Amino acid sequence: MHPAVLIVICYIFFVFLLRYASKKQPDDLSIKEISILYGVKVIIGLIYGYIFLNWFKGDDTWYFHNGSIEEHEKLLKDPVQFFTDFNPLPAFRLQKTFALGWYYYLSDLEFWLLSKPMAIFNFISGGNYYVNSVFFNFIVFWGQRWLFQLYLKEFPLKRKTLLIAIFLVPSIVFWLSGIRGDGYIIFFLGLLLLYFYKWVNGGKNSNWIYIMAGFAGVTIFRSVLVLLLVPALLGWWITIRFNSRIFLTAAVVYGVSIFIFFGSLLISSEKNLPAFVANRQHQFLGLNGNTRFRLDSLHANFQSFVTVLPQSVNNTFLRPYPWEAKGFLQWMASLELLLFFLLVYFFVIKTETGIKNHFIKPVVLFPCLFALSLYLFIGYTIPFPGAIVRYKIPGELLLMVILFTGIQWKKY
Repeated sequence: MHPAVLIVICYIFFVFLLRYASKKQPDDLSIKEISILYGVKVIIGLIYGYIFLNWFKGDDTWYFHNGSIEEHEKLLKDPVQFFTDFNPLPAFRLQKTFALGWYYYLSDLEFWLLSKPMAIFNFISGGNYYVNSVFFNFIVFWGQRWLFQLYLKEFPLKRKTLLIAIFLVPSIVFWLSGIRGDGYIIFFLGLLLLYFYKWVNGGKNSNWIYIMAGFAGVTIFRSVLVLLLVPALLGWWITIRFNSRIFLTAAVVYGVSIFIFFGSLLISSEKNLPAFVANRQHQFLGLNGNTRFRLDSLHANFQSFVTVLPQSVNNTFLRPYPWEAKGFLQWMASLELLLFFLLVYFFVIKTETGIKNHFIKPVVLFPCLFALSLYLFIGYTIPFPGAIVRYKIPGELLLMVILFTGIQWKKY
């Protein structure tokens, strides 16, 4: 069967599958909304694969696709090995320390969770990247759908606004439509935040199954996000559980977190949290790249973090400047920043309920603090503009939701 026909058939099948699942939620996506939003992801996913194949020699997205073909062959020849790959013991046996074993096992898990589901789907797709992209986007669509469900509970009158913020911001939909780990991060982050919201607002203890699954997935695909999520979720829980003042709670939780971060220097001169961040930066600085922003070397002390802070903010919040953008992707990143600050401007001059009242919701304030801490961490550790754009997508998505839901759009 021709790949184009397969793409259409798979698209129609997955649309009705998504609609069937959403019928259980009365305020979930309609069949029309699913058809449009999932259709946009599918189209952008096809474009994404074409761009990276022809302009960037495949990059990671085609690496994972090719891995699915290898895994498909393994499934045919040795199905037992196909499934026993998930056994963690070999990874720990081959490494000298538990930490190294854990690091390499997580790397293997990321590859397998991306390639093995597509290896099974290859029975239908015949190993075609573009057909596999339709299947992959069906999976990651759920993460955005869960975020939509979460914020619709708090902003029931902002349905159209949420649809745009979560599904249709160009840079976000582009990076979340290609076959790579970024889509899975949103899948697990959406799962985690939705069920944490349900649990903290009096939901069943069984919600913890989904919360832990979300934590596990985020750990596999970008473990550092877990460290940044902990203070945000802790502050969120304290605010609801003890009915405490939200801004005071946030100040105390993040103040204590900063104290623990730099206080770990007193525990060990080598194994401490600032050293972890500095080592991660040095790993990125050691990589080759055609374009990189200036980023001074970090050292495990308070003064170094203060010194590099302006560069961190500049690289993630302001760059690439329009006059330094090179190529399609950097131009897109520059336009995205202009859109972001335009939204910030509208948000500041005309917040529908007032800035303070908008942030008094835990579902707004604490995801915002998580997003801002993610931006800072990325700015401290990554000098490459392409990687910066991709890595900050989880934070950018949450910030877009917060800004879009706060602006009084009728005024404009």
